Amino acid sequence: MDLTLLDQVVRLQQEFRLMLRTVEILQTRMDELATSLQKQARIEGCPRSFIDLEGIWEDADLSLEEIKAIEYRRPENLP
Repeated sequence: MDLTLLDQVVRLQQEFRLMLRTVEILQTRMDELATSLQKQARIEGCPRSFIDLEGIWEDADLSLEEIKAIEYRRPENLP
């Protein structure tokens, strides 16, 4: 058996375990952030899902021309 190949396999396994652990840590951090954002949304009364946005434009009376005019307007604070 070639020891250099075996050594490479062992190193790759170690690297894989390290990468897997890193991904697990990132997943935990993302979960914590998502939980924090959900709590903040509940506190501020922000919509939490698309369903919460239902009817948001119900009373708006916009023509296609008005929508197109707004679509290409650049905010004043952008350079």
